[in-house]
Amino acid sequence: MPALAFAVISIAILFLASTVLAATLLNPFTQTELDTNWEADRFFPTDGVTSVSAFGRDDVARLGLDSTQTQAGTFQRTEGIKTVGVQNFGTMVQADLYIDPDWQDKAVRAGLWVVGDDGAGARDDWFGIVEFVNNEPCPDPDCSNQANLTDHEGFRIWDSAVGWTQNLNTSFTYGEWVTLAIELDTANQEYHYYIDGVLVGSATAGENFIREIFLNSYNYGLDSFPTLGSESYAAHWHVGIPVPPPAPQNINSSLFRFDVTNRGSINNTTQADSHTGQNIALGSLGGLGGFGGSVTSGAGDENNGGAQAGNGGNGGSSGAGGLVTTGNASADANTINEANSTGVDIGSECGCGGEVNGLTLGVSIDNDSPIVNTTQGRARTGQNLSLGSAGGNGGVGGNVGGGAGDENNGGASAGTGGSGGAGGPGGAVGTGNAGSTSSTLNLLNNTLIRVRF
Repeated sequence: MPALAFAVISIAILFLASTVLAATLLNPFTQTELDTNWEADRFFPTDGVTSVSAFGRDDVARLGLDSTQTQAGTFQRTEGIKTVGVQNFGTMVQADLYIDPDWQDKAVRAGLWVVGDDGAGARDDWFGIVEFVNNEPCPDPDCSNQANLTDHEGFRIWDSAVGWTQNLNTSFTYGEWVTLAIELDTANQEYHYYIDGVLVGSATAGENFIREIFLNSYNYGLDSFPTLGSESYAAHWHVGIPVPPPAPQNINSSLFRFDVTNRGSINNTTQADSHTGQNIALGSLGGLGGFGGSVTSGAGDENNGGAQAGNGGNGGSSGAGGLVTTGNASADANTINEANSTGVDIGSECGCGGEVNGLTLGVSIDNDSPIVNTTQGRARTGQNLSLGSAGGNGGVGGNVGGGAGDENNGGASAGTGGSGGAGGPGGAVGTGNAGSTSSTLNLLNNTLIRVRF
């Protein structure tokens, strides 16, 4: 069993810049931009669309709603503008909305809308909406469009699959700008809604890109709420303030010291051994020859005259030797060891372009880890032995025996012994392939030091 000592030390000191949402920044809302690249959505704002300087910013789009010009149909009471034609705004857009103190006692809706492309040049079925709303329950017929009324003052979001999904408890302050953003998550087909960079909810969406952007409000001029007014109001939009690049960050008289000591031992014995066995193929033994016949005379004279004994039978032939066929034998062994890997990373990832003055870096590394390996690979086809066959022994010739008397066994002859049996083919051994692979990889005391500014 190998003993493995493994230590990883990773130290990073980073100087990071703040991150911002990667949204498409719209063109500034100059009057030329509003007149050229934006057009009416359901109904053009009844008090006009103008570029103004207001609330500490220039190029602010003012969308005014005149309560004395409220349309009869509730669909046309949504007044606003949209981008002209079909464009590709990527997967994220944002705009800043001013939370006007004038809204505190009025029924108001002002929202950022988007719709996606279906991939065939038309709108898909999924709108994304995040908006500020101030309204309250109101009985019919005093108030129209009951489905859009909620007892809420703040933000809410839209899901095309279910409608207005929730009133958000996101805090806000009248008299301040807020950044509204909608991200299209094409992988999960969801809209993600952000207020001032904070994710506040999600909704069903398509899978391609955002093709149109809307700035919409609702004219409540014909409604009569219990406590809220339904007078004229305006929504003010801005494309947002670009985030300036991070200021240079200087490093002065800094000392970084690292002491790393590693101890470990790797002791491996790796062996791969394959063989096809100890194979023996033996020959067979032939049968014995038969005994020859005997001539025996009895008592008396001239017995067995001309008698001949029978011949002995031939010995039996031996059969073929045994056959041994073995399959392939293979063995693989592998060992990988790693010990005492140390990484030290010091750097700045802000891209600030600052200066480094008087930086002292001290690194002391002491590694002591022996490696002892015994790696062996052996392949063999076995101890194979093939023996020839032994032929049978020849038969024994016959006997002539004379009895008591004169001239017995005259002319008698004994039979001849039979021939020995023939030897068969020797045994055969056929072995398969024997292969062996053995490898060892050791990594010991790897040290990485990187300094980046």
